[in-house]
Amino acid sequence: MYLKKLGTLLLAVFMMFLMTSCFLLPKEADIPELPLVTPYDGSDYRTTNVIRGDMELKKTVTCTYQAMQVVHYSFSVTGAPFGKIYVELGDRVEAGALLAEMDISAIEAQIESCEFTIRQLNVQLGEAKKAYELALRSEELTGSMSTASSDARAASIKYLKALIEIQQLKLWELQEDIRVKQIYADIDGTVTYVKEITTMSTTITGEKVVTVTDDSTSAFVAYTDNRDYFPIGLEIDILCDDIVYKSVVTSPEDLGLAPEDAQRSDDVKAIYYSVIGAETPTEGNTKGKIDLLIDSRKDVLMVSSSAITETNGKYTVYFQKEDGRIEIKPVEIGLKTTRYTEITSGLSEGDCVIIS
Repeated sequence: MYLKKLGTLLLAVFMMFLMTSCFLLPKEADIPELPLVTPYDGSDYRTTNVIRGDMELKKTVTCTYQAMQVVHYSFSVTGAPFGKIYVELGDRVEAGALLAEMDISAIEAQIESCEFTIRQLNVQLGEAKKAYELALRSEELTGSMSTASSDARAASIKYLKALIEIQQLKLWELQEDIRVKQIYADIDGTVTYVKEITTMSTTITGEKVVTVTDDSTSAFVAYTDNRDYFPIGLEIDILCDDIVYKSVVTSPEDLGLAPEDAQRSDDVKAIYYSVIGAETPTEGNTKGKIDLLIDSRKDVLMVSSSAITETNGKYTVYFQKEDGRIEIKPVEIGLKTTRYTEITSGLSEGDCVIIS
């Protein structure tokens, strides 16, 4: 019993000494934390090897083939009855062609009345002038001059001229009123939209009535923030439904557009590509794509991008040793793509790393 108590006492003293010595360990003597090292059994991870090869960083830019000159025509009046639309879908029109108009029957009646009045006044004016000339000759032959009679005839002529001028001004105003109620094409092109109307249809300010498209100015358009990669004059290939269209980057001015038309925002800008090959898309709004080469590397070490872990700007991989154990290993990287990342230091060709 005595020996058992003595053993227990010695064990307690030893434990107290051990705990006290832990508190006496200097701070600078702290043992650094080591990375976790565990045997690898292949149950939770897949492996890949560091390889050597060429890398390309590409970005796909989508674009649309469309006409650059597309004009939508509308009226500036709300509530006016429609008159007639003179074009149909697919019609070819020239600049100056009448496309549509509101109901102008009342104005046309006023114009007809005004023109009739002008014709009558012109007849009266002609008769007044002849009567005035005959009176002057008669007075010259007889030697009797009537100043009052001459002045009256002259005043009548002047009055008729004034009436004609008033009617002509009224006619001009009526004709201008008709022009406001009519739509004329200001470009050559094809009619690509026509509003359907009935006898009860009325106009709405700004509502599209007719659209004319100039197919001769068609080009591919892409909106991208990578405009620095597309200088004017650059020739590129655009892929559309397995067909490659040779194209060249074109300025908006060459397509009849203003520079501000190409600016969507501070970062995104429209890039225009004119097709230079003999073959062009047969339909509008054809979608295409451009594979843009951003950067490339030749004969470099690279590894699957899914093997790289980033923490606070530092890059690491889980490196598998020959004995199957894995450890965290820092690496430095270069070019990074979706599939592969360039390794500039930290790994060698053939090294095995872990990917999730």
